[in-house]
Amino acid sequence: MKPAKNWPVTGTAFDFFACSKKKPSSHSDRLEKPSIRPNDKANGFDNTIPNKASKAYLDRHIPLHLASYRPARSATFKPGYGSISGISKLCKRLKSKTKTGRPVNRRQNPADREAFKKNFSQLSQNYPKEAIFFEDEMRVGTRTELGRKWGPSGHRPPAPIHIGYSFTRLFVALAPLRGQVFALFLPALNRTCFQLFAQQLDQELTQPTLLVADGATAHQATLLTDTRLILAHLPTACPELNPVERFFGELRRQFETLIQAQYCVELVLASYFQNPERVVHLTAYPHIKNTS
Repeated sequence: MKPAKNWPVTGTAFDFFACSKKKPSSHSDRLEKPSIRPNDKANGFDNTIPNKASKAYLDRHIPLHLASYRPARSATFKPGYGSISGISKLCKRLKSKTKTGRPVNRRQNPADREAFKKNFSQLSQNYPKEAIFFEDEMRVGTRTELGRKWGPSGHRPPAPIHIGYSFTRLFVALAPLRGQVFALFLPALNRTCFQLFAQQLDQELTQPTLLVADGATAHQATLLTDTRLILAHLPTACPELNPVERFFGELRRQFETLIQAQYCVELVLASYFQNPERVVHLTAYPHIKNTS
């Protein structure tokens, strides 16, 4: 069996394009002597940026298309060579994989998001674990979908249907560090329904409780004056900070009727009511755990 080829493991950020098949004379050569293309110094470019700098750049700018990485790489590291296929091989060499991007709202402010995560322990320091709740709503219902019909090749047969939607709202408040879940079906997301949900939740509480929710119009602190709940808001357009969103991801299913949707969601919720550990596993984010 032939031994694996010893390619340079460090050196320039883009020495992949200049890698030589010549075996390095020693381990120190692989670590300390970067490979430089002949034309680099003539063009005034000193190609001595380490691979880990390129790796860090990719990590900071994910998600990033290869086509957009080429000019970004030139602007940052000043090389004037490299094709899309070469960049793709470089990314693979640096163990950067292509993944489906997570949608991010344009109104999101990354600084506000990081500040919330950093300061959450201070926000919740006066509340025990069982008195820290996150709240959100999910629309549960059905929508019309087209079925399949037989027809000649190259022709899409008409399918007369009645377009319609049927849905309700599922209000959920959960304690990520204790696994407690409180849920209620209500017809709409408005102030009246939010106040009713808060009043029902208050009946299950025995102490002042922090309730963290997004900035929806219905989420107003004035509606909680007669309860033990103290409302705090998430940064604008940052649903990833709300663990209820991940909890909803486990609940979403495809249903045929609204009654079936409610019934199936109730069955799933019952399994979480009986197993708080599953809720903790899903929703106890690191910035929330650091409060304990």
